[in-house]
Amino acid sequence: MKNADAPDLPTLIAAILSTKGGVAKTTDTANLGGYLADQG
Repeated sequence: MKNADAPDLPTLIAAILSTKGGVAKTTDTANLGGYLADQG
């Protein structure tokens, strides 16, 4: 899953930034943090 998301990472970030609050934003941000931690 991590490798599959890599090409779409800018799109994922844009989607998170465009989300105005809500549980989905919190979950996506947490998942992105975990993704970046795995990559680093």
